[in-house]
Amino acid sequence: METNSKKELDPGKVIHSLSRSNTRREISLKLCERYPGGMTSKELSREIGCDEMNVIGALTGYDGRYSIEDSLVAIGLAAMKTEKQHGEDITVFTAAFSGEDMITMLKNYATKNEMSENAKEYLKRLEAIIAKKNNGHA
Repeated sequence: METNSKKELDPGKVIHSLSRSNTRREISLKLCERYPGGMTSKELSREIGCDEMNVIGALTGYDGRYSIEDSLVAIGLAAMKTEKQHGEDITVFTAAFSGEDMITMLKNYATKNEMSENAKEYLKRLEAIIAKKNNGHA
C-alpha cells in the first residue's frame, strides 16, 4: 500500500509546516538525502536523534502534538508504503520528490514571498545535501 505518491505541492503549506518543526525539517532533509530510497520511522529516529513517536508525529500527525494537516505525508513531502521484510509488513517512508525538485519549488516561492529564517536555513542545507549527492559523495 502506498500513499501520497507525487501529488502537487502547495509551497505555502510546505514552508508553514517546515518552519514550525525542527523534527519535520530534519526528517525531510534525511529523506531527500536517501531519495529515491526510504527509511522506517525507527531508522529515521536513530539517524536524527529523536524519539520515534516524535518522528511518527512529524510524518503522519500524532495526538495533538503534531497536527495531521501539517504532517510531511499530508502536505506531500513524504510518501509511505508497506513492504514485506522477513515475512513481516513494515512501513517505509520516502521523499515524495527529489531534492532538486524541492529546491526549485522553494526558490520559485521565495521570488514572490517572504520565507522564514528556518525555511531559508532548510533550503541552504538541502542545497548542500544535493550538491554532495551529485558529486558522488553521498
